[in-house]
Amino acid sequence: MFLIILTSVVLFVFWALKDSRRPSNFPPGPNWLPFVGNITTIAKKLKITGYHHLVWDDMIKTYGPIVGLKLGKRKVVLISDTDLIKEVSIRDEFQGRPDGFYWRLRAQGGRLGIVFNDGPDWIEQRKFSLIHLKKLGIGSTAMEDLIIAEILYFIEWLKTNSDSPINISRIFTIPVLNIIWTLIAGKRYDRKDKKLLTVCKSIDDNFQRIDTSGGILHHFPILRFIVPKASGYEALLANNYTMWNFLTETIDEHKQTIQPGKTRDFIDAYLHEINHENNDNTTFTNNQLHVVCLDFLQAGSDTTGNTLEFLIFYLTQNQEVQQKVYMEIDQVVGKCAQPNYEDRLRMSYTSAVIMEVQRLANIAPTGVPHRANSDAQLAGYKIPKDSTILLLFYNMHMDKNWEDPDIFRPERFLDDQGNLISNDRFAPFGIGKRRCPGENLARKNIFLFCVYLLQYFNLLPAPSFDINKKIEIVNGITLSPKSFEIIFKPRIK
Repeated sequence: MFLIILTSVVLFVFWALKDSRRPSNFPPGPNWLPFVGNITTIAKKLKITGYHHLVWDDMIKTYGPIVGLKLGKRKVVLISDTDLIKEVSIRDEFQGRPDGFYWRLRAQGGRLGIVFNDGPDWIEQRKFSLIHLKKLGIGSTAMEDLIIAEILYFIEWLKTNSDSPINISRIFTIPVLNIIWTLIAGKRYDRKDKKLLTVCKSIDDNFQRIDTSGGILHHFPILRFIVPKASGYEALLANNYTMWNFLTETIDEHKQTIQPGKTRDFIDAYLHEINHENNDNTTFTNNQLHVVCLDFLQAGSDTTGNTLEFLIFYLTQNQEVQQKVYMEIDQVVGKCAQPNYEDRLRMSYTSAVIMEVQRLANIAPTGVPHRANSDAQLAGYKIPKDSTILLLFYNMHMDKNWEDPDIFRPERFLDDQGNLISNDRFAPFGIGKRRCPGENLARKNIFLFCVYLLQYFNLLPAPSFDINKKIEIVNGITLSPKSFEIIFKPRIK
């Protein structure tokens, strides 16, 4: 018995020493402990900073532009250098997506969808989605008309609440979601629809419970059996069921009403593909359809809405900027004429304001995580296969090359003649092969919402709005402002 215990202890010590050893030529970073890796280090720093992207920023400042960590059993590489981010974004061996507990939980145990998938299935699903959304009108004049119609609904609601403080938190979620959901499911929702509000709340809650490295359950899924509530598993599971049931109801309604040869929306197009007589392609399944729709649902209800909330905050806080935008609208569009997306070509200042909001807000501070598909070399370091790679766009947007990066200053995107200038450190939609596929729609949404709102309203601080206070942020996979109130004072009666 003693020999067995001694052997077990020796083997455990040997394993612990091996597990705590940094791989040869792995990027520099803090030492890690057996089993947990750098989890405790990250947890301590998170308590101080309050935000995961600031934890990564602290690591970069300590160890350099490329940092190697170990979270649980997984290697994680942080990259902040602009040239390295560009390199990772175009090299095939870095185009994977992490595979783990959370990513499979949202997809009912599979590797499905567009956002968190890779390989041949991802290529096929992405290609099919883009082709059919284009057929349904995305990118067309009809799509712009749809956006404008939704904005006008929103403006009418604001008019009924004008001159009184309005809480901005999530007021854009349903209007923005309606725009993409009309193409996906052929339906728009009232802003008071309880079912959709519950779904959007579930999306928000999930995004705030994890980070792009995967969260504690990603690294230690066994915790769901030991401490299901404290680990967040119960909440994640409940939120996922809410979203999944909503999608199941929506898809089942389509199955009951779909007609051969007729395509009303994206779900119809997908169901036709599933039911095609000669279709032996098993990547087109009901589960796959659920997760593709979930990708659109989450993207449609989150990032654009968050950007618009930040936009409202900065324009309210900077009244002189707001006035300049309004003057440009008045000059280019007029007080009563209907703006359109082509107007942006003559509205450099407004475009610069939007770009500055995107830079400073950093909605997706690390983008969507990448995964190394194979062992690879980067900047002279070895990146092991299956390492999670976080591209720190926050650091690109906030480094010293911008000068006073913490200051809201739209002029940084304009030359001396007032023309827009580009900057290779500005990448709100990502870079390369995994660049956001919804970028064009998001750009249209943000520009048109901005121009219409400022054409119709003067954005004034409510009594509770401290114009000198820095904006407070909600932590999560994506960043959003904490709730604040403003007054929409009509310019047009």
